[in-house]
Amino acid sequence: MAGSFLYSSFILHPSSLKILGVDFRKDSVSAVLIRGNYKGVWIDAHAHVVLERPEDMAKGLASCLETISEQAVIPAVCVLALPSDQFFYRNITSPFTDPQKINLTLPYRLEQSLPVPADDLIIDFIPVDHTLMPGKKFISRLGRLLRVVSRAASTLILTAAIEKTQLASYLSCMKQSGLEPERIAPGGYALSLCLMHAENSPSNWLLVDTDKTHTALFLVLSRTLTVIRAFPGSGLAPSADFLFPLIQQTLLSSSEDILIDQIFLAGDLMDASVNVSVDALAVASVLSEKCGIPVHPVNLVVDAGVRLKSDIPSSWRPEIGDSALGAALARMNGFSGLNLRKGAFGLRTSWAACRSGILGTGVMAVLMVLAAFAYFQIDTQILEKQLNFLNGRIAQVLTGTFPEITTIVEPLHQMRTHVQDAQRQIPGSDKKGQGANSYSHLLVDLLSRISSRIPEKVPIELIRFVYEDNIIQLTGHTDSFNSVEEIKRRLEGPNGGFSLVTIVSANLENTGSRIQFHLNITI
Repeated sequence: MAGSFLYSSFILHPSSLKILGVDFRKDSVSAVLIRGNYKGVWIDAHAHVVLERPEDMAKGLASCLETISEQAVIPAVCVLALPSDQFFYRNITSPFTDPQKINLTLPYRLEQSLPVPADDLIIDFIPVDHTLMPGKKFISRLGRLLRVVSRAASTLILTAAIEKTQLASYLSCMKQSGLEPERIAPGGYALSLCLMHAENSPSNWLLVDTDKTHTALFLVLSRTLTVIRAFPGSGLAPSADFLFPLIQQTLLSSSEDILIDQIFLAGDLMDASVNVSVDALAVASVLSEKCGIPVHPVNLVVDAGVRLKSDIPSSWRPEIGDSALGAALARMNGFSGLNLRKGAFGLRTSWAACRSGILGTGVMAVLMVLAAFAYFQIDTQILEKQLNFLNGRIAQVLTGTFPEITTIVEPLHQMRTHVQDAQRQIPGSDKKGQGANSYSHLLVDLLSRISSRIPEKVPIELIRFVYEDNIIQLTGHTDSFNSVEEIKRRLEGPNGGFSLVTIVSANLENTGSRIQFHLNITI
């Protein structure tokens, strides 16, 4: 199955992001520096140092960083994996579903089951879906199908805790090398996260992360980490006979009905003097026969499809480098989960650490303010030009209509005043009916009324129009005497709109083709 695993979703960063994964074991320190951008993810540098004594952590880390610094520039986001057997793991049920409430009650819930006081521990947790456990899976699905399950009354969680004194010693060691880890988790945990997000990994499996100092088992059901168990090592390279009882114990203590599809084997299985790859396959083969299921030695570089900057170095050994690589890849892809960097040991970002980011943000903010100010100035100038153009047009229309206006103060008010003065100069505009009905007596309105009532089929040509004392004297030409009568009939009476229409005269012209008529129309 080697090479069959591909990441379901890599987060590719538009700008280069460097992450340094550091993995502490009781007898060694491993570090892997990876870089990610839009082209993919590469391993820029790696190092592994064996510790002669556990007190040599600081020296081992310094030696690792020195080796890495010879291959690449170190400044990067740092993540840390600590020996998994130094943590306490418990599966408990919390009556709360709110993470904040669960955090507050964890010390009280764990107090009775821990060998040290809860106040001396840093504790974190991840939720475990209780419906994934055998025996409850079918009932939960049936309940959801029948819509009788609305909300979980409690939450099954997996907790991990480490003593504050131990965590402080590791952080002090990191600080001596100028590193501030962003995330802290048990060794092998990030490796299980990477395998859970691999496309072709089975739903139910067990990860065995082991070496001569410890063995940690991570049980995954339906792609959810449900159980972690850690055991001290025997001081010898682990064999199939040593691992098989631990696997049985872990599976049986979780549930009798658990069936897993595969076992993943990670960690340094044999002494450095023996061919590691052959021995790993041999242990996997024997363990597979004992367990009755496939056992696959993990190689993240191959299984996760990581694109390297160059060919795999001859010094790269997945059994000692995968845990640090997994921690870095989990951070690169944003996989959330256990993080003991909290409480009194929470990350305090210093000015030096975030100075470049703050300065960059400040520069961008200043540029945005300058751009906004420039846009405002340009927009204001454009609006001022448009306003000046419109004012010029208004002045041109006003002075062209009323040449007597030489000084423009309020164009609209001045135009209204002069229009009203012009209306008052029209004959009859000062007679009765002033106000809202005064416009009905204007000559233009009268002509409109007369024109609208004369049929289009009657040809008419007006040659004289006189309005005085509510009487209109109308002179014109038409084609016949019948047309004169038709005009009189159309204008007179309620339908015509005029009270009285008198035909003063109607004569045939000398040409004999037209009738000249004179009408008196009383309004």
